[in-house]
Amino acid sequence: MKKGDRTREHIIMKSAEIFNQRGYAGTSLNDIIADTGIKKGGIYRHFASKDEIALEAYNYAARMVSSKFS
Repeated sequence: MKKGDRTREHIIMKSAEIFNQRGYAGTSLNDIIADTGIKKGGIYRHFASKDEIALEAYNYAARMVSSKFS
């Protein structure tokens, strides 16, 4: 896995945790930046918007839950 792919996965995993705890409306991009340690430009290099991050985080969380029942 390339570094960019690992960074993207890191953002998704941390964001899934944040969205799970605070909800979509209660999570800001600054929260994601603080928890991932990745600057705003780095986030936007991988995602176009908070909506895109949330969708990927949801898909990640759904895969994790699904794997527990498989």
